[in-house]
Amino acid sequence: MHINAFELCTATNSLTIKFDGQPACSLSAEFLRVMTPSDKEKNTPIGHKKTVAILAIESVAIHGFRIIFDDQHATIITADQLFSLSQRQQVLWQKYLSDIQQHGVSREALINFKSL
Repeated sequence: MHINAFELCTATNSLTIKFDGQPACSLSAEFLRVMTPSDKEKNTPIGHKKTVAILAIESVAIHGFRIIFDDQHATIITADQLFSLSQRQQVLWQKYLSDIQQHGVSREALINFKSL
């Protein structure tokens, strides 16, 4: 799968991805963050990421793309992995919501920030 363009929308905190021959898809920053856990986060559902934002997307040679989040997390993900996430978004999101509820984890940020 080949990506033609990324569009980062700060108003909705989402990333729109345009794949070759496919309709554009939009993924929230929160969804991308919780679906790309670090090694130490893989055993439990990740909470408190409702307001996480994407700071940058960088090309990483032939490996894919590095997505850098404002909570200091960065992940390298391939176009195929992004396409798979976009195709399975509803199922994965419902499973995530069920998992955090089962573990008593909240989506809400630990500290509320207000931009001035």
